[in-house]
Amino acid sequence: APSLDSFSFHPRPADPPASLARRGRTPSTSGPALTPSMSSSAAVYPRAASPRCTANGGTSPLTLNHLETQLCILLTPRRTHLRCGKTQICHTLAVTTQLPLDEGGGCAKVAFIDTEGTFRAERIVQIAERFNLDSDAVLDNILVARTFTHEMMDNALTLLAGKFSEEPFKILIIDSIMAHFRVDFIGRGELSERQQRLGQFLAKLNKIADEFNIAVVYTNQVQADPSGMSFAGMDPKKAIGGHVLAHASHVRLSVRKGRGDARVIKVVDAPNLKEAEAEFIITDGGVVSSDA
Repeated sequence: APSLDSFSFHPRPADPPASLARRGRTPSTSGPALTPSMSSSAAVYPRAASPRCTANGGTSPLTLNHLETQLCILLTPRRTHLRCGKTQICHTLAVTTQLPLDEGGGCAKVAFIDTEGTFRAERIVQIAERFNLDSDAVLDNILVARTFTHEMMDNALTLLAGKFSEEPFKILIIDSIMAHFRVDFIGRGELSERQQRLGQFLAKLNKIADEFNIAVVYTNQVQADPSGMSFAGMDPKKAIGGHVLAHASHVRLSVRKGRGDARVIKVVDAPNLKEAEAEFIITDGGVVSSDA
């Protein structure tokens, strides 16, 4: 299993990028740090239309077959928090990102922040065999950080920013993003501070996704709704993280169990996709579309 030793970089990056450093509250009237870059929409459109696919998840053209960079994508369980396929999607993306460009991959390395201890190298080997990839090379191209607190997760992200500037990474996976926040901040008395820290972390993720042209995929967790509205037909479970997490994510997907072995992934919110659903199943080789 991966450990913190896998995050001991040699050589270690000297300093994080200046754009990621936390600045003081004193406003400045000059300097490039506060000067935004501007371009016409005609110049932005070719970049958006160009191939920025990082992974072919194999579920459906609806969602993961054309995963774009510079986006933060949220995977949230629906109705249940167990066995809905979030972690299996993450493992599959960690492999398919390394596929050649002509096969729908990103031909790049993968960063994986494991907050729940669910990363399994043996699953990576199985999925790599499905795509006829060298399993040893695939494992070498996945940089795993096992974190135990939200401070460790934030420090890992800063270290990763240094790696992104040195090597070709195309995706950052966090499974899951709320695991540490809901443990480190307990009760309603610390809810405000938790959301503020979460907002700062998500802002850093968005900046990293845009600056280094990578996709950021993170999973969420659910909690029981204490309002007692389940009798009215409402979902007794709801996603944690609140509006802060929802608004910081460019694409929101919900995952739930379907009939039999099928799982259902649904587009909840996306700037370029309409609401729709697709079914997939979990196999030894990762997630596969039910239509395959």
